[in-house]
Amino acid sequence: VLRVSAATVQAWRKVSPPPTGLRVVAAEENTLTWDPSPAPDVIAYRIYRGSAAEGPYERIGSTDVGVERFTDVPPSLGIFWYRVSAVNAKGREGPPSGPVSSDDVLMSQPVGPKGGVLEPTTGTVRLEIPPGALSEEVTFTIDQLETPPPPGINRVAVSRSFDLGPDGLTFLLPATLTLRLDVPPGYPLPRAYPEDTTWVQYWGGAEWLSLQGAVVDREAGTVRVSLTHLSTYGANGVTEPHGGYSSQTQLCGYCHTSHRAPGPNLHPYPTEKETCYQCHDGTGASTDIRSDFGEAVIGSSTKTSFHPVPAPRDGFSLVCGDCHTPHRLRTGFTFLLRVREGDTYRYSTAAEPIGNAFCYACHGAASAYPAPLGDHTAFETSVHNTDPDIPLPPPGATGASSGIRCLACHEPHASNQTRLTLNGQKQEALCYTCHTQANPNTSGGSNPYRAFTAAANDYTADTNGVRLFHHPIADADQPGGARQVECASCHNAHLADATGGSTTSKIVDPANTGQKYLVTWQDPNMNRGTINAFCTRCHVSPATTEPIAAGTWVPYAIRMVNDTGPNNVGNSTPHDKFTLAEWSSGTAEHGGGAVNPLACTACHDFHGSSNAYLLRERIVNPTTGTVGTMTGWQADQAVTNDWQKIQGFCLTCHPQRGTNHGKGKECIQCHYHTSGRL
Repeated sequence: VLRVSAATVQAWRKVSPPPTGLRVVAAEENTLTWDPSPAPDVIAYRIYRGSAAEGPYERIGSTDVGVERFTDVPPSLGIFWYRVSAVNAKGREGPPSGPVSSDDVLMSQPVGPKGGVLEPTTGTVRLEIPPGALSEEVTFTIDQLETPPPPGINRVAVSRSFDLGPDGLTFLLPATLTLRLDVPPGYPLPRAYPEDTTWVQYWGGAEWLSLQGAVVDREAGTVRVSLTHLSTYGANGVTEPHGGYSSQTQLCGYCHTSHRAPGPNLHPYPTEKETCYQCHDGTGASTDIRSDFGEAVIGSSTKTSFHPVPAPRDGFSLVCGDCHTPHRLRTGFTFLLRVREGDTYRYSTAAEPIGNAFCYACHGAASAYPAPLGDHTAFETSVHNTDPDIPLPPPGATGASSGIRCLACHEPHASNQTRLTLNGQKQEALCYTCHTQANPNTSGGSNPYRAFTAAANDYTADTNGVRLFHHPIADADQPGGARQVECASCHNAHLADATGGSTTSKIVDPANTGQKYLVTWQDPNMNRGTINAFCTRCHVSPATTEPIAAGTWVPYAIRMVNDTGPNNVGNSTPHDKFTLAEWSSGTAEHGGGAVNPLACTACHDFHGSSNAYLLRERIVNPTTGTVGTMTGWQADQAVTNDWQKIQGFCLTCHPQRGTNHGKGKECIQCHYHTSGRL
């Protein structure tokens, strides 16, 4: 008698659980690996492949237990899905594992001087290296990033990202990188996918940087570009910040009302800016433009300077739409900038930043606006625009992707400072953001930061020591506004050149700061040259202390004081030495009269000094080249004693001169400006 229990039936029907830990890596072939089955009766595994996660699947092979690895060359390029099941000793197959795709590229392949192609089975990336691009064999790698850096503001990733190695390798001839487009389903595409909205980019460590010349093949669904070096690459497309406008959406109604609209252009609010502020006030959009303008109360601003959006300036007003376009922005640049009147689609006619020209539309040679403070296009050739060591606004800052260097120093909307200069950077503090203690960013001359930030008695004897006395550019130097001069009184950041020459200059006319002041130097130590006429634009006569207007570009007048007492008796403020000291004419000029006089800078430092009269701490004899360093000056040189102990200064150039005076007499007691014996 045969008796079969339910337990016996269940044991007879028992199958092994599916394998775990399945991973698929794509290279020239797909490699599958999985964890060994813990079931003791498993003798084999079966591998299945499908073109979609939901199937259908076909069996493509099997392995014995202990061989938890399988390679597959799929029938075509593309991403495939795999499942693995376990077979027990009775030949019974268990359920398959969950589906895992081959969308994970990790490949390594040597390529020599004859060139070659790296392309994984997925077809998502292809690197073509032409003959002659390499001088020796190199092992290349392609590693797909599981979590690439975010594409940035107003961008969306439209391909997978890959790390191409060896990192930093440079080709002798350009290679070609092709990426398969993978456009997100919700991405609002126009009727045709435009090339100027798709960028192949490489990761620069802080942001994605675009390569020029990307070509989109709409039929193949790819984008390709030439490469000169290896890095991390991906393709990013530009989104429309305000959404996709079409007959299937209601987005127009967010900013327009069809009937009885109280504002222009069917706006639902009385003014265009109030319509924009409904989102751009920090409650909806990522930008709080209303606070930027300081317009807590509509029609007024708490800011010192602003583009005339909150209220008219000089009888003229702007609206948001004068600089921005709200519709269909599909270019590689943020902030919805427009550059031509009536152009509501593009920021630029080409897929590249238009840069400073955006600002020149108003602040250029011709403008319809009444108060743009002159033609600023000369900035294009200035050192602050052309020097590659001077950076654009940092990644993530306003205008970083626009190529507008103006935004390195100016706020685009409003500022707590004059002339829209950066918030928190008053006057000289703005210059100090680059001209710093550690990195003066200046060619020649003294370190301006050290010259203007020296503490009392903070003197060092080296060739570039900190200076106690200086032109009064800081608020602390300008008590009551009696005296004032600013960096912008002598320098114009829009005009400054890297060097001085027959047509170039670092300085401007203090009485017209929109005009370069050209100086001809006869020697590199600034001992002889035409700088004297520049200095005497201010230092003319102690009897004249009227403010010197700087022109329209600089909102500060130069203010002097009549303080020519020989010892500055009774005044403890060293900056009172900023005076209209007279520079005598004719034969009284130092160094041979009008024929070949010494320059003011032969004896004086134009920024600062340890001496109250800005005498140089390091001078060079213009005839012999002898260098004199004023180490004899003491740190305790009080203002009331600043005429003493300077014989060494004179003796650098006059070492053999005799005198009929007794000992203890100072050169300066007889030889000084206006003495007739200088």
